[in-house]
Amino acid sequence: MRSPFRSRDELEFTSGSVGWPLYHLALPVVVTTLLQTVYNLTDTFWVGRYGSPELAALTFSFPLVFLFVALGSGVSTAGRVLVAQYEGAGQGSRASFAAGQALVFSALAALVVAAIGIVGIAPLFRAMGAAPGTRDLALGYMQYILAGLPLLFLAYTFSALLQGYGDALTPLLVVLGSVLLNLVLDPLLIFGVGPVPRLGLEGAAIATLGSRGVAAVAGVGLLLSGRVEPSVRLGDLRPEPSFLGTVARVGVPASLETAAIAVSVTASLFIVGRFDAPVVAGFGIGERVTSLMFLPAVGVSASTITMVGQNLGAGEAARARRAARLAVAVPFVGLTAVGLVVVAFAEPIAGVFTTDPDVVAPAAEFLAVIGPAYGAEAAARVYSGVFRGGGRTDVAMVVTGTTFIPVRLGIALALTGPLGYGPTGVWLGYALSGVFGAGLGLVVARLLPWDEAIVDREDPED
Repeated sequence: MRSPFRSRDELEFTSGSVGWPLYHLALPVVVTTLLQTVYNLTDTFWVGRYGSPELAALTFSFPLVFLFVALGSGVSTAGRVLVAQYEGAGQGSRASFAAGQALVFSALAALVVAAIGIVGIAPLFRAMGAAPGTRDLALGYMQYILAGLPLLFLAYTFSALLQGYGDALTPLLVVLGSVLLNLVLDPLLIFGVGPVPRLGLEGAAIATLGSRGVAAVAGVGLLLSGRVEPSVRLGDLRPEPSFLGTVARVGVPASLETAAIAVSVTASLFIVGRFDAPVVAGFGIGERVTSLMFLPAVGVSASTITMVGQNLGAGEAARARRAARLAVAVPFVGLTAVGLVVVAFAEPIAGVFTTDPDVVAPAAEFLAVIGPAYGAEAAARVYSGVFRGGGRTDVAMVVTGTTFIPVRLGIALALTGPLGYGPTGVWLGYALSGVFGAGLGLVVARLLPWDEAIVDREDPED
Protein backbone atom coordinates (compact mmCIF):
# COMPACT_ATOMS: atom_id res chain seq x y z
CA MET A 1 0.00 0.00 0.00
CA ARG A 2 2.99 2.36 -0.11
CA SER A 3 2.50 3.85 -3.56
CA PRO A 4 0.55 5.98 -4.29
CA PHE A 5 -0.51 5.82 -0.61
CA ARG A 6 1.63 7.19 2.21
CA SER A 7 1.63 6.55 5.95
CA ARG A 8 1.32 9.37 8.48
CA ASP A 9 5.04 9.22 9.28
CA GLU A 10 5.85 10.09 5.67
CA LEU A 11 3.73 13.26 5.60
CA GLU A 12 4.37 16.73 6.95
CA PHE A 13 1.34 19.01 7.27
CA THR A 14 2.69 22.20 8.81
CA SER A 15 5.78 22.76 6.65
CA GLY A 16 7.04 22.08 3.15
CA SER A 17 4.71 21.38 0.24
CA VAL A 18 1.00 22.07 0.62
CA GLY A 19 -0.20 20.06 -2.38
CA TRP A 20 1.34 16.67 -1.67
CA PRO A 21 -0.07 16.24 1.85
CA LEU A 22 -3.50 17.22 0.53
CA TYR A 23 -3.21 14.64 -2.23
CA HIS A 24 -1.92 11.82 -0.03
CA LEU A 25 -4.67 12.47 2.49
CA ALA A 26 -7.43 12.83 -0.11
CA LEU A 27 -6.65 9.67 -2.08
CA PRO A 28 -7.29 7.11 0.70
CA VAL A 29 -10.34 9.10 1.82
CA VAL A 30 -11.75 8.83 -1.72
CA VAL A 31 -11.14 5.08 -1.74
CA THR A 32 -12.64 4.74 1.76
CA THR A 33 -15.76 6.65 0.68
CA LEU A 34 -16.04 4.48 -2.41
CA LEU A 35 -15.81 1.38 -0.22
CA GLN A 36 -18.55 2.78 2.02
CA THR A 37 -20.89 2.85 -0.99
CA VAL A 38 -20.14 -0.83 -1.58
CA TYR A 39 -22.20 -1.63 1.54
CA ASN A 40 -25.32 -0.18 -0.07
CA LEU A 41 -24.54 -1.62 -3.49
CA THR A 42 -24.01 -5.09 -2.03
CA ASP A 43 -27.27 -4.94 -0.10
CA THR A 44 -29.14 -3.68 -3.16
CA PHE A 45 -27.66 -6.40 -5.39
CA TRP A 46 -28.55 -9.35 -3.16
CA VAL A 47 -31.86 -8.02 -1.82
CA GLY A 48 -32.95 -7.28 -5.41
CA ARG A 49 -32.42 -10.95 -6.19
CA TYR A 50 -34.36 -12.00 -3.12
CA GLY A 51 -37.57 -10.12 -3.93
CA SER A 52 -39.08 -6.88 -5.23
CA PRO A 53 -41.03 -6.05 -2.04
CA GLU A 54 -37.81 -6.33 -0.02
CA LEU A 55 -35.96 -4.13 -2.51
CA ALA A 56 -38.69 -1.49 -2.29
CA ALA A 57 -38.43 -1.56 1.51
CA LEU A 58 -34.65 -1.17 1.30
CA THR A 59 -35.07 1.78 -1.09
CA PHE A 60 -37.36 3.54 1.40
CA SER A 61 -34.92 2.81 4.24
CA PHE A 62 -31.73 4.22 2.71
CA PRO A 63 -32.66 7.95 2.96
CA LEU A 64 -33.64 7.52 6.61
CA VAL A 65 -30.44 5.67 7.45
CA PHE A 66 -28.59 8.61 5.86
CA LEU A 67 -30.64 11.06 7.94
CA PHE A 68 -30.11 9.24 11.26
CA VAL A 69 -26.36 8.90 10.66
CA ALA A 70 -26.25 12.59 9.71
CA LEU A 71 -27.85 13.57 13.03
CA GLY A 72 -24.97 11.99 14.91
CA SER A 73 -22.16 12.82 12.52
CA GLY A 74 -21.31 16.05 14.28
CA VAL A 75 -19.49 14.28 17.11
CA SER A 76 -17.08 12.61 14.69
CA THR A 77 -16.58 15.94 12.92
CA ALA A 78 -15.84 17.66 16.24
CA GLY A 79 -13.36 14.93 17.09
CA ARG A 80 -11.63 15.28 13.72
CA VAL A 81 -11.32 19.07 14.04
CA LEU A 82 -10.09 19.03 17.65
CA VAL A 83 -7.58 16.24 17.05
CA ALA A 84 -6.22 18.09 13.99
CA GLN A 85 -5.83 21.39 15.83
CA TYR A 86 -4.35 19.87 19.00
CA GLU A 87 -1.93 17.80 16.92
CA GLY A 88 -0.88 20.91 14.98
CA ALA A 89 -0.37 22.72 18.28
CA GLY A 90 1.95 19.95 19.45
CA GLN A 91 -0.39 18.86 22.26
CA GLY A 92 -0.59 15.13 21.76
CA SER A 93 -2.13 14.39 25.16
CA ARG A 94 -4.97 16.82 24.48
CA ALA A 95 -5.49 15.23 21.06
CA SER A 96 -5.78 11.82 22.76
CA PHE A 97 -8.20 13.23 25.33
CA ALA A 98 -10.34 14.77 22.58
CA ALA A 99 -10.36 11.45 20.74
CA GLY A 100 -11.51 9.57 23.85
CA GLN A 101 -14.26 12.08 24.53
CA ALA A 102 -15.39 11.88 20.90
CA LEU A 103 -15.76 8.10 21.21
CA VAL A 104 -17.85 8.39 24.38
CA PHE A 105 -20.08 11.18 23.15
CA SER A 106 -20.47 9.42 19.79
CA ALA A 107 -21.88 6.35 21.54
CA LEU A 108 -24.19 8.52 23.65
CA ALA A 109 -25.36 10.43 20.57
CA ALA A 110 -26.16 7.11 18.89
CA LEU A 111 -28.42 6.13 21.78
CA VAL A 112 -30.28 9.45 21.58
CA VAL A 113 -30.71 9.23 17.81
CA ALA A 114 -31.82 5.59 18.08
CA ALA A 115 -34.50 6.60 20.60
CA ILE A 116 -35.72 9.32 18.26
CA GLY A 117 -35.74 6.84 15.40
CA ILE A 118 -37.73 4.22 17.32
CA VAL A 119 -40.45 6.79 18.01
CA GLY A 120 -40.50 8.48 14.61
CA ILE A 121 -39.66 5.78 12.07
CA ALA A 122 -43.19 4.50 11.42
CA PRO A 123 -44.71 7.98 10.83
CA LEU A 124 -41.81 8.81 8.52
CA PHE A 125 -42.44 5.73 6.38
CA ARG A 126 -46.14 6.61 6.19
CA ALA A 127 -45.27 10.19 5.16
CA MET A 128 -43.01 8.84 2.42
CA GLY A 129 -45.95 6.88 0.99
CA ALA A 130 -44.71 3.35 1.70
CA ALA A 131 -47.45 0.75 1.23
CA PRO A 132 -48.38 -1.25 4.37
CA GLY A 133 -46.53 -4.41 3.27
CA THR A 134 -43.44 -2.46 2.25
CA ARG A 135 -43.63 -0.45 5.46
CA ASP A 136 -43.65 -3.59 7.61
CA LEU A 137 -40.57 -4.94 5.85
CA ALA A 138 -38.79 -1.59 6.16
CA LEU A 139 -39.62 -1.36 9.87
CA GLY A 140 -38.12 -4.80 10.44
CA TYR A 141 -34.94 -3.74 8.65
CA MET A 142 -34.69 -0.42 10.50
CA GLN A 143 -35.11 -2.05 13.93
CA TYR A 144 -31.76 -3.74 13.46
CA ILE A 145 -30.11 -0.60 12.06
CA LEU A 146 -31.34 1.55 14.94
CA ALA A 147 -30.19 -1.02 17.50
CA GLY A 148 -26.75 -1.03 15.88
CA LEU A 149 -26.31 2.75 15.60
CA PRO A 150 -23.63 2.85 18.34
CA LEU A 151 -21.49 0.50 16.22
CA LEU A 152 -22.08 2.58 13.10
CA PHE A 153 -21.24 5.81 14.89
CA LEU A 154 -18.09 4.40 16.51
CA ALA A 155 -16.84 3.10 13.14
CA TYR A 156 -17.29 6.52 11.56
CA THR A 157 -15.71 8.29 14.54
CA PHE A 158 -12.64 6.04 14.45
CA SER A 159 -12.03 6.96 10.80
CA ALA A 160 -12.58 10.66 11.48
CA LEU A 161 -10.16 10.74 14.43
CA LEU A 162 -7.33 9.11 12.51
CA GLN A 163 -7.95 11.31 9.48
CA GLY A 164 -7.79 14.37 11.75
CA TYR A 165 -4.42 13.16 12.99
CA GLY A 166 -3.30 12.75 9.39
CA ASP A 167 -3.58 8.97 9.05
CA ALA A 168 -6.07 8.16 6.28
CA LEU A 169 -4.47 4.82 5.36
CA THR A 170 -5.35 2.84 8.51
CA PRO A 171 -9.10 3.65 8.28
CA LEU A 172 -8.99 2.59 4.63
CA LEU A 173 -7.61 -0.83 5.57
CA VAL A 174 -10.16 -1.31 8.36
CA VAL A 175 -13.06 -0.35 6.06
CA LEU A 176 -11.71 -2.64 3.33
CA GLY A 177 -11.76 -5.57 5.75
CA SER A 178 -15.32 -4.83 6.86
CA VAL A 179 -16.52 -4.49 3.25
CA LEU A 180 -15.03 -7.87 2.36
CA LEU A 181 -16.77 -9.39 5.38
CA ASN A 182 -20.08 -7.84 4.28
CA LEU A 183 -19.64 -9.32 0.80
CA VAL A 184 -19.54 -12.78 2.41
CA LEU A 185 -22.25 -12.27 5.04
CA ASP A 186 -24.87 -10.68 2.78
CA PRO A 187 -25.75 -13.66 0.54
CA LEU A 188 -25.18 -16.07 3.42
CA LEU A 189 -27.71 -14.40 5.74
CA ILE A 190 -30.19 -13.21 3.10
CA PHE A 191 -30.65 -16.57 1.36
CA GLY A 192 -29.46 -18.97 4.06
CA VAL A 193 -26.92 -21.73 3.56
CA GLY A 194 -26.90 -25.03 5.46
CA PRO A 195 -27.63 -24.37 9.13
CA VAL A 196 -27.79 -20.58 8.53
CA PRO A 197 -31.48 -19.60 8.29
CA ARG A 198 -32.96 -17.67 5.37
CA LEU A 199 -33.45 -14.18 6.86
CA GLY A 200 -34.22 -12.09 3.78
CA LEU A 201 -34.09 -8.33 4.29
CA GLU A 202 -33.32 -8.68 7.99
CA GLY A 203 -30.31 -10.76 7.00
CA ALA A 204 -28.98 -7.78 5.03
CA ALA A 205 -29.32 -5.60 8.13
CA ILE A 206 -27.54 -8.15 10.32
CA ALA A 207 -24.74 -8.53 7.76
CA THR A 208 -24.22 -4.77 7.61
CA LEU A 209 -24.20 -4.44 11.39
CA GLY A 210 -21.87 -7.41 11.76
CA SER A 211 -19.33 -6.02 9.33
CA ARG A 212 -19.62 -2.46 10.69
CA GLY A 213 -19.39 -3.86 14.20
CA VAL A 214 -16.10 -5.56 13.38
CA ALA A 215 -14.81 -2.22 12.03
CA ALA A 216 -15.95 -0.43 15.20
CA VAL A 217 -14.38 -2.97 17.56
CA ALA A 218 -11.16 -3.08 15.53
CA GLY A 219 -11.00 0.71 15.41
CA VAL A 220 -11.59 1.27 19.12
CA GLY A 221 -9.18 -1.56 19.90
CA LEU A 222 -6.46 0.05 17.81
CA LEU A 223 -6.97 3.42 19.52
CA LEU A 224 -6.78 1.86 22.99
CA SER A 225 -3.81 -0.35 22.11
CA GLY A 226 -1.55 2.59 21.33
CA ARG A 227 -0.69 1.11 17.93
CA VAL A 228 -2.18 4.12 16.14
CA GLU A 229 -2.37 7.81 16.91
CA PRO A 230 -4.07 9.50 18.58
CA SER A 231 -3.73 6.76 21.18
CA VAL A 232 -6.52 6.75 23.76
CA ARG A 233 -6.04 5.88 27.43
CA LEU A 234 -8.86 4.45 29.54
CA GLY A 235 -8.92 7.70 31.52
CA ASP A 236 -9.69 9.60 28.32
CA LEU A 237 -12.97 7.68 28.10
CA ARG A 238 -14.31 9.14 31.33
CA PRO A 239 -16.96 11.66 30.20
CA GLU A 240 -15.92 15.21 30.95
CA PRO A 241 -19.07 17.40 31.09
CA SER A 242 -17.06 20.60 30.58
CA PHE A 243 -15.68 19.21 27.31
CA LEU A 244 -19.19 18.39 26.11
CA GLY A 245 -19.74 22.10 25.49
CA THR A 246 -16.79 22.20 23.07
CA VAL A 247 -17.96 19.06 21.29
CA ALA A 248 -21.51 20.45 21.03
CA ARG A 249 -20.34 23.85 19.79
CA VAL A 250 -18.43 22.23 16.94
CA GLY A 251 -20.54 19.11 16.45
CA VAL A 252 -24.15 20.29 16.49
CA PRO A 253 -23.79 22.64 13.49
CA ALA A 254 -21.90 19.90 11.63
CA SER A 255 -24.77 17.47 12.28
CA LEU A 256 -27.31 20.01 11.10
CA GLU A 257 -25.26 20.67 7.96
CA THR A 258 -25.16 16.99 7.04
CA ALA A 259 -28.84 16.61 7.94
CA ALA A 260 -29.66 19.49 5.59
CA ILE A 261 -28.06 17.53 2.74
CA ALA A 262 -30.06 14.43 3.69
CA VAL A 263 -33.31 16.42 3.85
CA SER A 264 -32.55 18.00 0.48
CA VAL A 265 -31.95 14.64 -1.19
CA THR A 266 -35.15 13.19 0.26
CA ALA A 267 -37.21 16.28 -0.62
CA SER A 268 -35.84 16.25 -4.18
CA LEU A 269 -37.05 12.66 -4.47
CA PHE A 270 -40.50 13.78 -3.35
CA ILE A 271 -40.55 16.47 -6.05
CA VAL A 272 -39.36 14.11 -8.77
CA GLY A 273 -41.85 11.51 -7.55
CA ARG A 274 -44.68 13.65 -8.93
CA PHE A 275 -43.59 12.66 -12.44
CA ASP A 276 -43.68 9.35 -14.29
CA ALA A 277 -41.71 6.32 -13.11
CA PRO A 278 -39.11 6.59 -15.95
CA VAL A 279 -38.28 10.13 -14.76
CA VAL A 280 -37.78 8.88 -11.20
CA ALA A 281 -35.55 6.08 -12.47
CA GLY A 282 -33.59 8.52 -14.62
CA PHE A 283 -33.13 10.81 -11.63
CA GLY A 284 -31.76 7.87 -9.64
CA ILE A 285 -29.22 7.10 -12.37
CA GLY A 286 -28.15 10.73 -12.62
CA GLU A 287 -27.74 10.98 -8.85
CA ARG A 288 -25.68 7.78 -8.77
CA VAL A 289 -23.34 8.96 -11.54
CA THR A 290 -22.97 12.40 -9.97
CA SER A 291 -22.18 11.00 -6.52
CA LEU A 292 -19.38 8.93 -8.03
CA MET A 293 -17.99 11.95 -9.88
CA PHE A 294 -17.92 13.96 -6.64
CA LEU A 295 -15.81 11.42 -4.74
CA PRO A 296 -12.59 13.40 -5.39
CA ALA A 297 -14.22 16.52 -3.95
CA VAL A 298 -15.30 14.54 -0.87
CA GLY A 299 -11.72 13.38 -0.38
CA VAL A 300 -10.26 16.85 -0.83
CA SER A 301 -12.83 18.35 1.54
CA ALA A 302 -11.91 15.81 4.24
CA SER A 303 -8.17 16.31 3.75
CA THR A 304 -8.69 20.08 3.89
CA ILE A 305 -10.13 19.75 7.40
CA THR A 306 -6.88 18.12 8.52
CA MET A 307 -4.57 20.52 6.66
CA VAL A 308 -6.37 23.66 7.79
CA GLY A 309 -6.86 22.35 11.33
CA GLN A 310 -3.26 21.30 11.90
CA ASN A 311 -1.83 24.49 10.43
CA LEU A 312 -4.12 26.71 12.48
CA GLY A 313 -3.21 24.70 15.56
CA ALA A 314 0.47 25.29 14.74
CA GLY A 315 -0.12 29.03 14.31
CA GLU A 316 0.46 28.83 10.54
CA ALA A 317 -2.60 30.80 9.42
CA ALA A 318 -1.02 31.93 6.15
CA ARG A 319 -0.22 28.33 5.26
CA ALA A 320 -3.76 27.29 6.14
CA ARG A 321 -5.13 29.93 3.79
CA ARG A 322 -2.79 28.76 1.03
CA ALA A 323 -3.91 25.17 1.52
CA ALA A 324 -7.54 26.30 1.37
CA ARG A 325 -7.06 28.15 -1.91
CA LEU A 326 -5.35 25.16 -3.51
CA ALA A 327 -7.93 22.74 -2.15
CA VAL A 328 -10.77 24.73 -3.70
CA ALA A 329 -9.06 25.47 -7.03
CA VAL A 330 -7.99 21.95 -8.00
CA PRO A 331 -11.43 20.26 -7.71
CA PHE A 332 -13.07 23.27 -9.34
CA VAL A 333 -10.88 23.03 -12.44
CA GLY A 334 -10.73 19.25 -12.52
CA LEU A 335 -14.43 18.56 -12.05
CA THR A 336 -15.42 21.33 -14.44
CA ALA A 337 -13.45 19.46 -17.10
CA VAL A 338 -15.01 16.15 -16.01
CA GLY A 339 -18.46 17.72 -16.13
CA LEU A 340 -17.98 18.87 -19.71
CA VAL A 341 -16.98 15.32 -20.68
CA VAL A 342 -20.12 14.03 -18.96
CA VAL A 343 -22.20 16.52 -20.95
CA ALA A 344 -20.66 15.33 -24.21
CA PHE A 345 -21.32 11.66 -23.39
CA ALA A 346 -24.44 11.98 -21.25
CA GLU A 347 -26.56 9.55 -23.23
CA PRO A 348 -23.96 6.75 -23.47
CA ILE A 349 -23.23 7.11 -19.74
CA ALA A 350 -26.92 6.81 -18.90
CA GLY A 351 -27.13 3.84 -21.26
CA VAL A 352 -24.64 1.92 -19.13
CA PHE A 353 -27.31 1.59 -16.42
CA THR A 354 -30.38 0.86 -18.56
CA THR A 355 -31.44 0.12 -22.12
CA ASP A 356 -34.91 1.63 -21.65
CA PRO A 357 -35.02 4.77 -23.83
CA ASP A 358 -37.73 6.30 -21.61
CA VAL A 359 -35.27 6.17 -18.69
CA VAL A 360 -32.15 7.07 -20.65
CA ALA A 361 -33.68 10.36 -21.83
CA PRO A 362 -34.29 11.98 -18.40
CA ALA A 363 -31.04 10.55 -17.01
CA ALA A 364 -29.05 12.01 -19.91
CA GLU A 365 -30.83 15.36 -19.54
CA PHE A 366 -30.00 15.43 -15.83
CA LEU A 367 -26.32 14.83 -16.56
CA ALA A 368 -26.26 17.38 -19.38
CA VAL A 369 -27.79 20.09 -17.21
CA ILE A 370 -25.78 19.53 -14.05
CA GLY A 371 -22.47 18.61 -15.72
CA PRO A 372 -21.24 22.19 -16.32
CA ALA A 373 -21.77 22.92 -12.60
CA TYR A 374 -19.73 19.96 -11.30
CA GLY A 375 -16.71 22.15 -10.61
CA ALA A 376 -18.76 24.78 -8.80
CA GLU A 377 -20.47 22.28 -6.52
CA ALA A 378 -17.11 20.61 -5.83
CA ALA A 379 -15.74 23.99 -4.74
CA ALA A 380 -18.76 24.51 -2.49
CA ARG A 381 -18.13 21.16 -0.79
CA VAL A 382 -14.46 21.95 -0.24
CA TYR A 383 -15.34 25.33 1.28
CA SER A 384 -17.30 23.36 3.87
CA GLY A 385 -14.08 21.47 4.68
CA VAL A 386 -12.19 24.77 4.96
CA PHE A 387 -14.66 26.20 7.48
CA ARG A 388 -14.80 22.93 9.42
CA GLY A 389 -11.02 22.79 9.64
CA GLY A 390 -11.10 26.23 11.24
CA GLY A 391 -13.67 25.02 13.74
CA ARG A 392 -16.34 27.24 12.15
CA THR A 393 -18.87 24.50 11.61
CA ASP A 394 -21.57 27.11 12.20
CA VAL A 395 -20.43 28.93 9.06
CA ALA A 396 -20.30 25.68 7.09
CA MET A 397 -23.81 24.87 8.30
CA VAL A 398 -25.23 28.18 7.11
CA VAL A 399 -23.51 28.03 3.71
CA THR A 400 -24.44 24.41 3.01
CA GLY A 401 -27.92 24.64 4.54
CA THR A 402 -28.77 27.73 2.51
CA THR A 403 -27.47 26.12 -0.68
CA PHE A 404 -29.26 22.80 -0.30
CA ILE A 405 -32.62 23.76 1.19
CA PRO A 406 -34.00 27.22 0.32
CA VAL A 407 -31.96 27.63 -2.87
CA ARG A 408 -31.92 24.12 -4.38
CA LEU A 409 -35.41 23.13 -3.30
CA GLY A 410 -36.82 26.63 -3.90
CA ILE A 411 -35.58 26.67 -7.49
CA ALA A 412 -36.84 23.14 -8.08
CA LEU A 413 -40.30 23.87 -6.70
CA ALA A 414 -40.62 27.14 -8.61
CA LEU A 415 -39.47 25.74 -11.94
CA THR A 416 -41.41 22.46 -11.75
CA GLY A 417 -44.56 24.22 -10.53
CA PRO A 418 -45.71 27.67 -11.66
CA LEU A 419 -42.98 28.13 -14.30
CA GLY A 420 -43.78 24.80 -15.96
CA TYR A 421 -40.28 23.42 -16.59
CA GLY A 422 -41.27 19.92 -15.52
CA PRO A 423 -38.51 17.64 -14.19
CA THR A 424 -35.92 19.86 -15.91
CA GLY A 425 -36.62 22.32 -13.12
CA VAL A 426 -35.17 19.86 -10.59
CA TRP A 427 -32.04 19.40 -12.70
CA LEU A 428 -31.66 23.20 -12.93
CA GLY A 429 -32.12 23.45 -9.15
CA TYR A 430 -29.13 21.14 -8.71
CA ALA A 431 -26.95 23.05 -11.16
CA LEU A 432 -27.81 26.60 -10.09
CA SER A 433 -27.55 25.84 -6.38
CA GLY A 434 -24.05 24.42 -6.95
CA VAL A 435 -22.97 27.70 -8.53
CA PHE A 436 -24.65 29.64 -5.74
CA GLY A 437 -22.89 27.53 -3.07
CA ALA A 438 -19.46 28.10 -4.60
CA GLY A 439 -20.05 31.85 -4.81
CA LEU A 440 -21.37 32.05 -1.27
CA GLY A 441 -18.43 30.02 0.02
CA LEU A 442 -15.98 32.36 -1.71
CA VAL A 443 -17.62 35.48 -0.30
CA VAL A 444 -17.86 34.09 3.23
CA ALA A 445 -14.23 32.88 3.15
CA ARG A 446 -13.14 36.39 2.22
CA LEU A 447 -15.30 38.26 4.74
CA LEU A 448 -15.59 36.11 7.87
CA PRO A 449 -12.76 34.99 10.19
CA TRP A 450 -12.29 31.24 9.90
CA ASP A 451 -8.48 31.13 10.13
CA GLU A 452 -8.06 31.21 13.90
CA ALA A 453 -7.55 28.07 16.00
CA ILE A 454 -10.26 27.19 18.50
CA VAL A 455 -7.79 25.33 20.76
CA ASP A 456 -5.24 26.80 23.11
CA ARG A 457 -1.79 26.77 21.47
CA GLU A 458 0.13 27.45 24.69
CA ASP A 459 2.63 24.99 26.15
CA PRO A 460 3.17 22.64 23.22
CA GLU A 461 4.54 19.26 24.22
CA ASP A 462 7.96 17.99 23.22
